[in-house]
This record gives sequence, structure tokens and C-alpha cells, in this order.
Amino acid sequence: MTLGFHYHTSFILDNGVIKVPGQIGIFLAELARQCDTLYLFFEEARDNSSNDHDFALLPDNIVLIRTGYKSSFYKRLFWPGKSLDILHSHIAKLDYMILRAPSPLMPLLFRKVHKK
Repeated sequence: MTLGFHYHTSFILDNGVIKVPGQIGIFLAELARQCDTLYLFFEEARDNSSNDHDFALLPDNIVLIRTGYKSSFYKRLFWPGKSLDILHSHIAKLDYMILRAPSPLMPLLFRKVHKK
């Protein structure tokens, strides 16, 4: 199974290793064990010095898809175009998609992919 996962959290790259906040990282590491490929649709943190990104995602079946830099709720609500286009361009590869709700992207993404 190929699974997509979108959540309004951010990541950093630390020497090529994806690092995320621990509370979501533990969940994602276990989720990756349950599927063939896990696509992560995440925003990149603007500041790599934050201690919030304390969990290294090590499974080799994780594919990171960057949706831009971490932005505010209002930017995602009123100008979702780039993130939405990135998500939509990968939908055909996925068997299932987990999309955090509520999300400002939910209604627009659902209209684009409801047939899938």
C-alpha cells in the first residue's frame, strides 16, 4: 500500500535526515512500518535551530514531499494554490491519503480528488 500523509507540521533536514516533532514522529515511524511507501507532505521549517524537531525519521520507505516553507493559517486558507498543486500532482501515486482535518486545504483538495 502506498499512503500519503499531510499534516500542518514542519520538518528540518539534518545531514540528510528528516527530523520532525517527536509527538508526530513516533506515529509516522510506526505508520511507515504498515505500508510499502509513505509520502509525507510537509512544510519546511524556516529556522533549523529549533529544538522542536527532535525525532529522526529513519525508515527508508518514507518519501518527503516539500510543500513550501511553514506559513500561517491565513496564508494556507486564502492562498493554498502551491500546496494544493503539489498534493494534487502526487495523488495518482497513492492508494490512500490521510489529510489532517480541519484543514484549510480540505474542501479544495476533496473537490480535486474525490473520484480517487
